[in-house]
Amino acid sequence: MKRYFVSIYTDGPDTRWNVIDRRTQEWIRRFPTKEAAEAYATTLEDPMAGTMTLNLSEKEMATLEALAAEKEMTKTAIMRQALRLYQLVNIRLNAGEKMMFSGDEQRRVEFIGL
Repeated sequence: MKRYFVSIYTDGPDTRWNVIDRRTQEWIRRFPTKEAAEAYATTLEDPMAGTMTLNLSEKEMATLEALAAEKEMTKTAIMRQALRLYQLVNIRLNAGEKMMFSGDEQRRVEFIGL
C-alpha cells in the first residue's frame, strides 16, 4: 500500500486536491488539479528516484547554507526549490515572455543617464 494518497477538498466554490500521509492522516500539500496532486504524491513515494552528488565551491556552499538558515529549510529543499524556479523561468522565457524586476526601469535610467 502506498504511503501517500490524493483526496478532494471542497470549500464553497473552490475545489482542491490534497496529498495526504496515510500514517499521520495529515495533508501534506494542496493542488488545484488531481493530476498535479498525483504527480507530487508519486515523487514522495520514491524520494531517492534520482540522487546525485553536487560539488560546490566554498562560496557557493556558504551561500546555500545561509539561504537554508534564513528560510529554515534544508539545503536539499533549497536546491529543489531553486531547480523548480529555474525550470519555471526557462519555460516562460522559451515561450517568449520577458523577465523583469521591479525597479529595472529606474536602474536603466540611472545607468544610461536619461
